[in-house]
Amino acid sequence: MKRLLLLFILLCSAVYFPIVLSIGGEIVYSSTSVFISYIEAEKIVDVISFFLEYPAPKFVKNEDYHAIIFNDRILGYDGKDYILQDGNVIKDKLSVKEFLDYFYIPYIQLKDVIIIPSSFIESIEPAGVTLTVNYLGIPKLYYRVRDGVLEVITIGYTFYAGDIYKPGEVLFRTKVGNFEVGKIFEERGKDIVKLIKKGEEKKIVLIPYNPNNFSLIKPLPFESVGVVVGRGKGVVIVRPTTPDLRGLDKEFLSISKDIGEKLAKALGYNFEICPIKGIPPASSYILVVLESPNDYKKLPGLLRRLSGIEKIVDFTTSYDQLFNFGY
Repeated sequence: MKRLLLLFILLCSAVYFPIVLSIGGEIVYSSTSVFISYIEAEKIVDVISFFLEYPAPKFVKNEDYHAIIFNDRILGYDGKDYILQDGNVIKDKLSVKEFLDYFYIPYIQLKDVIIIPSSFIESIEPAGVTLTVNYLGIPKLYYRVRDGVLEVITIGYTFYAGDIYKPGEVLFRTKVGNFEVGKIFEERGKDIVKLIKKGEEKKIVLIPYNPNNFSLIKPLPFESVGVVVGRGKGVVIVRPTTPDLRGLDKEFLSISKDIGEKLAKALGYNFEICPIKGIPPASSYILVVLESPNDYKKLPGLLRRLSGIEKIVDFTTSYDQLFNFGY
């Protein structure tokens, strides 16, 4: 009995997979042969499309002809041979590597394991205090600032600019000086990294509105809020996002809109979203048109309570000195 058990263990241990296919470390296919059948090819391309968010493959199934349409390539099969490149190449066998090469799927091979990256970086776009990373697949990235340089580091296998990066490698660097990573916003297919100055605390800046001089209205660090103040009929206004920035100022609008709506409700004012002359894009600014001196006095305290920001820098002097909007 012991001899039979030992023989069974030896037979099991002798099962060898000469090829293993992995996406970012997760095994999606293994075989005792380096060649794949057409049915296996269909399954593999389906899995790759799902994991990496490629456009879904199309499958042609006729009586004597099948085909896979994927990534701008067509792979035909007549029941016996593979038909490549519009019929110019015919092969009776197709290996996993030949299959991946044909459909332009990047990979690296570590011994018997073929690894497809789990993340494909389409672009990395630095813009002021923002870094935007657009990707397909599963994002596995880490962001840090070291010696004044922002680094994008891989956590998993990642494809970027024609190369595959292994976990722990730096795939992008850009000088940022005296800044550090503040907050990272994750959207579908996109990471937005916001930088803040080292040691800089959040603040609210109160600025008197002057239609002829906007020198005090400057871009603010992320999570700081600028409140431009005038007098007239009570209203709170925030500017919309700018189409040219392709969503880079979306989070700034989110901050100003959140505080602006709360402030309007607390003061009993109307709330509006519309362009404001002199207000820079990609910064959290609110225009408040105050109805009375009493509302002017209440404004700093309300802003502290509604925003959770303690520090206030006030460039206004009095209600009477504020610009009169006349409505």
